[in-house]
Amino acid sequence: MAAEQHLLATLGADRVLVARAGLIAGPGDVSGRTGYWPLRFAHPATDDGSVLVPDSPTW
Repeated sequence: MAAEQHLLATLGADRVLVARAGLIAGPGDVSGRTGYWPLRFAHPATDDGSVLVPDSPTW
């Protein structure tokens, strides 16, 4: 966070992108937080392979 603040103060918000990971998971992650959609796409319920997904909202 100190590095982000330093960059923002030095270069300005118009030249800095602060990107933070929201959720990092991988092999051995037993939390179950990210497994639903990969499993859903790997094993669709229909014969044609289509998967029903939530609609994306319009802003």
